[in-house]
Amino acid sequence: MPEVNSGPSGPHEHPHPHQGAAHGATAHGPDEHASHGSGPTGEHSHSGAPPHPHPHPHAHDHPPSGSQGRHHGHAHAHEHLTWRHLVFTVVMGALLIMRWRGVVTTVASVDLALILTLVGGFPIFYETIQGLFEKRIIAELAVALAAVAALSIGENLAAAVVVFIMLVGHSLEDYAAGRARRSIRALIEQSPPTATIRREGAEVVVPVEEVRVGETALVRPGERIPVDGVVLRGVSGVDQAFITGESLPVDKQPADEVFAGTLNGEGALEVEVRRVGEDTTLATVVRLVEQAHLKKAPVQRLADRYATFFVPAVLVIAALTYLLTRGSPDGVLRAVTVLVVTCPCALVLATPTAVICALARLARDGVLVKGGAALELLSGVDCVVFDKTGTLTRGTPAVVGVECFDDATEREVLAAAAAVEAPSEHLLARLVVARAATTGVAPQPVDHWVSHPGRGVAGELAGTQVLAGNLALLEENGVSMPGSVTEALERSSQRGETIVLVAAGGTVLGAVRFADELRPEARGAVHQLAHLGIGRVLMLTGDNRAAASVMAQAAGIREWDAELLPEQKAQRITSLQGVGHRVAMVGDGVNDAPSLAAADVGLAMGGTGIDLTLDAADVVFMTDDLSKLPRAVEFSRATVSLIKQNMVVFALGVNAAAILAAALGKITPITGAVIHEVSSLLVVLNSMRLLLTGRTLEGRIGRLVSAVSRGVATVVGPCTGLSWAGLSAGWSRVRGPVNRWGRVAVPLGYLLATSVFAICPREVGVVRRFGHVVADGLRPGLHLKWPYPVERLTRLQPEYVRVAEIGYRTVAGKANAPSLEPAAYEWSTQHRAGRFQKIPDESLMFSGDEILVEVNAVCQYSVRDNAAYLFNAANADELVRSAAESALRETVRHTPSEAIFTAGRHAVEQHAAEELQQMLDRYRCGVRVHRFHLQDVHPPIEVVDAYRDVASAYEEKTTLVNQAEAYRNEQLPLARGKANQERIGAQGYAVDRTNRAAGDAARFRQFSEAYETNPQVGRIRLHLEAVDETLADKRKVILDKHGSGRRQLYLLDNDGLQFRVPGLEQLGPSQPYPP
Repeated sequence: MPEVNSGPSGPHEHPHPHQGAAHGATAHGPDEHASHGSGPTGEHSHSGAPPHPHPHPHAHDHPPSGSQGRHHGHAHAHEHLTWRHLVFTVVMGALLIMRWRGVVTTVASVDLALILTLVGGFPIFYETIQGLFEKRIIAELAVALAAVAALSIGENLAAAVVVFIMLVGHSLEDYAAGRARRSIRALIEQSPPTATIRREGAEVVVPVEEVRVGETALVRPGERIPVDGVVLRGVSGVDQAFITGESLPVDKQPADEVFAGTLNGEGALEVEVRRVGEDTTLATVVRLVEQAHLKKAPVQRLADRYATFFVPAVLVIAALTYLLTRGSPDGVLRAVTVLVVTCPCALVLATPTAVICALARLARDGVLVKGGAALELLSGVDCVVFDKTGTLTRGTPAVVGVECFDDATEREVLAAAAAVEAPSEHLLARLVVARAATTGVAPQPVDHWVSHPGRGVAGELAGTQVLAGNLALLEENGVSMPGSVTEALERSSQRGETIVLVAAGGTVLGAVRFADELRPEARGAVHQLAHLGIGRVLMLTGDNRAAASVMAQAAGIREWDAELLPEQKAQRITSLQGVGHRVAMVGDGVNDAPSLAAADVGLAMGGTGIDLTLDAADVVFMTDDLSKLPRAVEFSRATVSLIKQNMVVFALGVNAAAILAAALGKITPITGAVIHEVSSLLVVLNSMRLLLTGRTLEGRIGRLVSAVSRGVATVVGPCTGLSWAGLSAGWSRVRGPVNRWGRVAVPLGYLLATSVFAICPREVGVVRRFGHVVADGLRPGLHLKWPYPVERLTRLQPEYVRVAEIGYRTVAGKANAPSLEPAAYEWSTQHRAGRFQKIPDESLMFSGDEILVEVNAVCQYSVRDNAAYLFNAANADELVRSAAESALRETVRHTPSEAIFTAGRHAVEQHAAEELQQMLDRYRCGVRVHRFHLQDVHPPIEVVDAYRDVASAYEEKTTLVNQAEAYRNEQLPLARGKANQERIGAQGYAVDRTNRAAGDAARFRQFSEAYETNPQVGRIRLHLEAVDETLADKRKVILDKHGSGRRQLYLLDNDGLQFRVPGLEQLGPSQPYPP
């Protein structure tokens, strides 16, 4: 590595912790000493510091209560004023809207806008008049002139808008500053109001302002630590993120420092009070942040000076506008508009909002910056100088190895060293014991233990004398030094290490090597600084050249110098400034005060005693984390870039465009006031980006370029010889021009991209300015408009026939896919080929006869009114679809299903189209309905089978009804004839029976009369009739028992009684008696 060897050799500026720094005796007695060891030359000794640092001499002079009371009182008072201002602004805005809309125009016959201008603008007018009496031109003068000019020409509403916008600007500034103040208040509120103190053996809770330095504070698990101090007893993890920026709790044990306001973890701690009140680290942080807000960066002072000349320039521009346009009827109006749009609110807000937000963000990340000036200087740094001890290194030694001689083992060396080092309280002694414990070696008790100040310790272990110390101690006790020991000392000297020789029984067993370790993040921080374009990175140290060379090589620093006095360091920094470098000095803040003061920007590591660094340093890191350095540089650059962006783009660029538009009569005073407010709002919002993230756009671009460079070098490097270092160096060379030109090219490109536009054939353009349509129906060609977001362009194709599908959707990209659909459809036919997606919720409807039908329809429409179609509805296409579905449902609801399925479809389509057009006309959405077409009408597919069963049953029912009617028509005449037949037969039977009965009655009367005449004959006749009935259907011979001779036979058969004479022919039947 190249060496820069400037300046004479001399005493070390930073004595190494184990090289000659003496410390007091330990608790073992006055004869003990805690310093021993051998440096590279064998003459150095190691010694520690007193058990506890001296308390702050004035710690008790500044109780915290007063500070916190002032902070809280000021914060609450300011917050109260902010809320009053905000409420007043809101009320004025509401009244202004009512005046604009015509709800309330006058109060007691006085224009409401005039009242609002006078009441709301009173503070502005008062400050303006006061400034004029003091011969000062302030920014409010332009606002007052604009308001008065607007009132003079009768534009009361415009004047009220100007005043209202100024009030809104103040509110925005208060909000941005309020967030920063809330960040500070969050720090203040971390400190608890009371502390638990042990007094006279008892635990008492007292207010923090009554705590005295030197007392013992008790901190229970989960409590916040009330004071700064040092841990006496206890082990715990402490969350100190808001002080140091560390994301994880830090383990604390005896002798570790703790800070007020930090949160104790799971263990109980006893803390010796070192600082209270305004001397605590927390109070110092708050004081620094508040003081930083009062310091102005050069760019901020430049903005103030610019504001001084701004008002006269505005008056000149307004006068020129009036003189050049006085012949036109709106000449005065244009001049007033120029005054309105050139109010310097955005310019006034450009720098302070960015600085306040940046300081608050850095403070939240554990980086304290003393004002905007330091922030701006840090952004321009091109050379960084590091101190070594405590900055690049941890500042405390560590065991880096164990040398063994004469066949001794590492375990034997550590056992002997730990035995004699265990009684000592020296730092190196504790490190030896700790290293032995890691190898499983426990210290053994020794006899006759003696501490030799500046040389080492001695004792007897199992009757053998054991020594641990530097070369002088061993030579005094007659220990011989073989060549291997001398060579080990020389190697350690070349590496900048300190060694402790270990001897037993007059023989050197080995040596324990110590060195200050490089911080793990140091090399990465140096590399990131180079990547940020820092041309030179140096290390200046008061340590010896061997140690400096090793550390510089490990950190990746090529330029370094060693054995420098503090004054010589400051001279080197001055010489670097003399050749044109902006130098940043990074030190631990203990012996680096001259260098920190000489540098353009002094940056101090806070972990080594923040109270000693605040006066000399411009930037303080609340934790020993070097990775915050490149992030702070990157963030400062982003802040300065953002300030310039606020001034050039928003404050000046927007105002310049608005002045031109006002002079040309393109905008009115009210529109100009709105444009002015937009520029102020953009300034504040742009600045507040710094509160959101610490990663800037420039840093993201750099990291992206770094990642791409690494990838390219990895892939093509072996073939082309490209290296990542070369690509990174190339980017560093062009990064400055890219950023400078990019700041100009990006805004100009944005303006061109959002101002110039072309309307294509079959298109029209609609332009809105803050929501109001200012151009409708722009025809194909090139056009100009105000850049986004002032004016917005919407393209439209009004002649394009749009389609609203109801009940289904055509799948995107498959409308023209080859169809697998059948030539003819039935109700159960399913759509195939994946071109359609059913929407059952839309297609299912009830017909007029309460039949569930599934209807798929298409509504064809186009745009009739461009502005109404685009802006009267959030989504006009969805509105048409919803309205079409509603119209179709209403039409189907009044139509029988038979008409829908068959010949009534055309009437349904026509009625639905008319109903839809009426609905859309009521909605005023600018749509013309062309046609309503039913594409597919059928019962739901899921019930088609059941529907067919019902239809079949209905047909069967009809058939049966017809058959029944035919049977009825056939059987009724037959039954009617049969009934007539039966009736006639019955009538004949009745006549027959009547006649027979009449005949029987006449015969009976005749018989009765005959019987009366001849009873004997009558009785015979009756007797014979009875016999006839009895012997019916039987052959019988009747003989007269009284007769003799010839006999006469009476034969009875079915024909009645017949007479037979034996031997004679039958005379024929006699007339039978009727039955």
